[in-house]
Amino acid sequence: MRWLRAVADLSQVPVASLRAATEPAAVEALTRAREVLLGALAREPRAAATEPTPTYRPEVPTILAREVLKRRGRARARSAPPPDPDEEPAPPEKDAAERAPHGRAAPPVDLRGPMDLIRRYFEDFHSPLPGACATHFVYPACAWQAGRWHGHSDAAALAASYESLRADLAARGVAGGRILMLRVEPIGASVAIVHALMTRESTAARVLEELEVVYTTVRTPTGWRIAVVARS
Repeated sequence: MRWLRAVADLSQVPVASLRAATEPAAVEALTRAREVLLGALAREPRAAATEPTPTYRPEVPTILAREVLKRRGRARARSAPPPDPDEEPAPPEKDAAERAPHGRAAPPVDLRGPMDLIRRYFEDFHSPLPGACATHFVYPACAWQAGRWHGHSDAAALAASYESLRADLAARGVAGGRILMLRVEPIGASVAIVHALMTRESTAARVLEELEVVYTTVRTPTGWRIAVVARS
């Protein structure tokens, strides 16, 4: 009946005119209706018709797509073994980015390592030898400060820069400082971003300023090191 209606609409034949030839229970009646429609198709079809003429096979019953999916679902449910009430549910499978290559277990994320690195760096910055800060970097080392990028190709150049910066701060009355907050944002097993809130204080422990600094740290064979320092 669906085929009859589709072809009748395509051929501009009123469905009512096929009523006598469309008894659903009789294959002979359907065949007669098919002949009527095929005769109508000899005329030029309307221009708006874009879908192909459906094929009619009276020996094949019409099955809706949703019925097919329903039958497949029932078949899968019958074939699946019943769940064991004593068995714990399997953990969700890890995303491909979380799985370690070649079946090796992924190294645990280290949060303390980057934090301890920044603490040592801060202590060296306010020590009598601020140039020791250069030992906490990988090279070339980069810094974003006051809207400009600064690069240092080796530890000697960076150590001299820290000595100069510390002398400028001392001339402004900065005698020390404190770390107010450290927050580690792991990017992976070997990269972490450390957000720090620090103070610069006078000899009387008066806070002269607070500054936020972001450190990009990386894990090396000899431990965690700073790759980039960024502050406004």
